[in-house]
Amino acid sequence: MTEIERNELSANAMGGTELMATALANKLDPELKDKFQIICSRVREIDEDKIPILWLHDLPNDPESHHLSDKEARKKFAKFVFVSNWQMNEYIHTYGLRWDECVVIPNAIDPIDFDEKPKDG
Repeated sequence: MTEIERNELSANAMGGTELMATALANKLDPELKDKFQIICSRVREIDEDKIPILWLHDLPNDPESHHLSDKEARKKFAKFVFVSNWQMNEYIHTYGLRWDECVVIPNAIDPIDFDEKPKDG
């Protein structure tokens, strides 16, 4: 399984971001694990031996995104991944990201099958 970066906030979480990260990790070619560092929203460390990709799940006004106002900080990432076109456009407008640096993986999880409840009486 390809690893997706976790930090002190996401280590024990299982919300939408973590569900999407787990689903992506299960679908990616295992050989990519050694080539890419996928960071979900909160940058802690950049692995110099891997290609860093920042997968953003927050709004651009989130304090964890403010480092993107620094052009040099943005250069550290090969791509910025967003969960919607709207979110991508907001980041482009707020931080001056280039279109060719950005891609969207729609925010979605696999649906859960529900069993119909038995009717009383």
